[in-house]
Amino acid sequence: MPNNYFYSKKPITCQTGEKVKGYKDYLKTNHWEEKRIEVAEQQNYTCARCQGTFRNNFNIHHNSYKNLGKEKPFDLTFYCVRCHKILHKKRKSAREKNNGEIISELAKGLDDEQLEKVYKYILKMSKE
Repeated sequence: MPNNYFYSKKPITCQTGEKVKGYKDYLKTNHWEEKRIEVAEQQNYTCARCQGTFRNNFNIHHNSYKNLGKEKPFDLTFYCVRCHKILHKKRKSAREKNNGEIISELAKGLDDEQLEKVYKYILKMSKE
């Protein structure tokens, strides 16, 4: 993820009033476990990608982190573990491709030293 929410230590307050220090801790809250089951039931335990039914081994994917702790139904999607991994691999690949296109465009007219600085900056930004 370009925004690295998974590693963030930004405080999160859940709808239930639970307070945690970051996304990893948020995923361990009672609120998230209840929200996870609620979304699974609403989406009939059906993977949005392969349409398979998975009662035990599944992921709830955040489409947006805007409402973290107070997610709306459209913020979350049910995926089987396999499809969730595929989704993240495609996003990572797309980010890397986009970074390459950005670097190519910015490289026009730059010397090697300037290009190296731009490249390092873009890599740094894509990890945040």
